[in-house]
Amino acid sequence: MEQINQEIAIRFGTQYPIPFRDGKTGMNVYVRANGSARVVVKDPAKYTSPDDVESRGKMIAVDQLMKAVESLSGTVDAMSLQMQSGEIARSMSEGFKEYGLEAAAITIMNIGPDEESAERLKKNVSDSSFSAAQLNEMMQKATAAAQAVSAPKASAAQDSFPKFCQYCGAKAGSRFCPECGKQLV
Repeated sequence: MEQINQEIAIRFGTQYPIPFRDGKTGMNVYVRANGSARVVVKDPAKYTSPDDVESRGKMIAVDQLMKAVESLSGTVDAMSLQMQSGEIARSMSEGFKEYGLEAAAITIMNIGPDEESAERLKKNVSDSSFSAAQLNEMMQKATAAAQAVSAPKASAAQDSFPKFCQYCGAKAGSRFCPECGKQLV
């Protein structure tokens, strides 16, 4: 058995995107990442060679990366995940310990939403950036449309309906009370 006592370099990346809930928009997006790590074997009984450390280390790194990213899901803006790379690296470093490895250094070179998710996020932000006047105008139009739909059609029969419910006193204007549901006519 070969002695494993040197630092071993590992390059890792997400083969498949990681599901992530954007903390700013609440949208479900996908995150991709890549980076490198230098590890030292602390439990040589778990590994047979430096190649074994490297191949298994890649899987461990991606697994720890996924756990770290998932722990930030819903709390961090996906577009600013790169700014969290130090926290992600620290979390990954702790995770290596259970596999008999010590991370001498972890570098997250690139982390963020995949291209499709980034476009959806940008579109969502640009679609939702209304001025207060535009938002107020939209609310007034929506209120007017809702009132037009819910307003009863004027007719001669409508005048014969009581204006108030005789049972609960609510404003009526129809055959049944909108509050208590009792028949008024």
